Amino acid sequence: MNAEPDASQPLTRIPIDDPDFRVLFESAPGLYLVLTPDLRIAAVSDSYARATMTQRKEIIGRDIFEVFPDNPEDPDATGVRNLRASLQRVLRNRTADVMAVQKYDIRIPEEEGGGFAVRYWSPFNSPVLSADGSVAYIIHRVEDVTELVRLKQQGVEQNRLTESLREQVLRMEAEIYARAKDTAEAAQRESEARAQLIFDTSPLAMLVVDSGGQIVQVNGRAAELFRCPSEKLIGRPMDVLIPERFHVRHQMLASEYFRHPEPRAMGKGRDLHAVRADGEEFPCEVSLGPVAIGGELHVIVSVVDITLRKRAEEEIRLLNADLERRVEERTAELQAANQELESFAYAVSHDLRAPLRAMSGFSQALMEDYGERLEGEARVYLDQIMLASRRMGELIDGLLQLSRCTRGELGRDPVDLSALAERILAELTRVEPARRVEWCVEPGLFARGDVRMIEVVLRNLIGNAWKYTAGTDTPMIRVYAEQASEGEYRRFYVADNGAGFDMAHAGKLFQPFQRLHRQEEFPGLGIGLATVQRIVHRHGGTIDAVSIPGQGATFRFSLPAVGRGDEEIR
Repeated sequence: MNAEPDASQPLTRIPIDDPDFRVLFESAPGLYLVLTPDLRIAAVSDSYARATMTQRKEIIGRDIFEVFPDNPEDPDATGVRNLRASLQRVLRNRTADVMAVQKYDIRIPEEEGGGFAVRYWSPFNSPVLSADGSVAYIIHRVEDVTELVRLKQQGVEQNRLTESLREQVLRMEAEIYARAKDTAEAAQRESEARAQLIFDTSPLAMLVVDSGGQIVQVNGRAAELFRCPSEKLIGRPMDVLIPERFHVRHQMLASEYFRHPEPRAMGKGRDLHAVRADGEEFPCEVSLGPVAIGGELHVIVSVVDITLRKRAEEEIRLLNADLERRVEERTAELQAANQELESFAYAVSHDLRAPLRAMSGFSQALMEDYGERLEGEARVYLDQIMLASRRMGELIDGLLQLSRCTRGELGRDPVDLSALAERILAELTRVEPARRVEWCVEPGLFARGDVRMIEVVLRNLIGNAWKYTAGTDTPMIRVYAEQASEGEYRRFYVADNGAGFDMAHAGKLFQPFQRLHRQEEFPGLGIGLATVQRIVHRHGGTIDAVSIPGQGATFRFSLPAVGRGDEEIR
């Protein structure tokens, strides 16, 4: 409450032609505090200092919340938090902010006993803007409404109050209400102006339609989209923007929408069209949002022209169709060419056997019947002919095997890879009993596929591991798999600690007749890994390898995994 002026104190006289505004401010009867944007106290009126039991010289330049902290004995104190939030709104919005009545206790000076005194305030915070529009100061004005709150809390009846006190209470309540009402209305006007600006400048075409289907507002983008001035659209039914054949459906949808208004997107998966003022139709997507205007339900309609998108989608569809047709044609051509090539390779390989057998047979007969008569280089030449015949026979066998792996129907049965690997390693051990090779096969390795072809895969991979560990002091071969399947496939591994290879040449691994080691180091045809790759690919899997020269190689390949229904087979 404002105190009456003390008549015993002399009045300060200020020259009219040169007023001291600081003295005027500090002498003002209201409770004012001036804050800088970093919330430090820049000025304080005498009335504010008296009401808060502070001294001007002790609080100027200090943070407001350092000077006026919450009462530590009040666990429910919210004064600091609420005031800080209000001041931040003023800084952010650069507009005044009216606060509800706050309980914000003030500190009692130590010479008067210390502690905190209970106080209730009605605060009002307003910005002082600089020339560039930024906040230069915040004026924090309060009314001390402690007595009013206490009287209300005590439930004192109106007729027991003194006439003077009753008038003061009513005046304070009216003033607080009026200030709050004025600020609330200003905030509402600002919000409405901001909403109108957003509506008018939106890049989306937007219209406002009332519950009777009449257009009541149109933004600039909508006028451009429908090629009609806004003033000619306002007041007309929404049907003028919809092709006539869709009028009945639109009226049904509009009626249903106003019964159950909610934000809704339309046009996804539907054939929606709108019509411009010149009669041109265009495909569109529409979003609806209910809004109350003047207490009545309206709907904001946003319209997006998707003509270019539809055109692009149709072009993409045609391109995809053409691409699919070309791919199918090319695939059929390649399949036919591969079949012809495989048939040719099979036929050639098969037909070469007859002259090869004759050449090998006559060479052998010549060696047996006339070998003792042959001298010098003649015997060497004959040995080379027989050696070349055997190698050509092996190459033909490789070509036939490579051809067979891509011919015929593919089996899809559960295959026990562990059992196959154990058997292959046991056979290799019997063939070369002098070699001491450690090997480890993980039990329970199953895949689904053609058992005959999968055995070819394991024989080639394990055979290579056996061959390339020949020069290793403690050769080791491992066959294992990843614990979990990758979708419908499971990845298997064949690893060794043998000669390995340079990864720079890994691209040649699976090419027919390509070898990464010299024949005299490790004999072979270079057809095995090409066969393995074709078999794995026929099963829909993949194969690759990693290696370090002198430290071995690991081949990893994927095959279809067995399902739960195959558990009993295991």
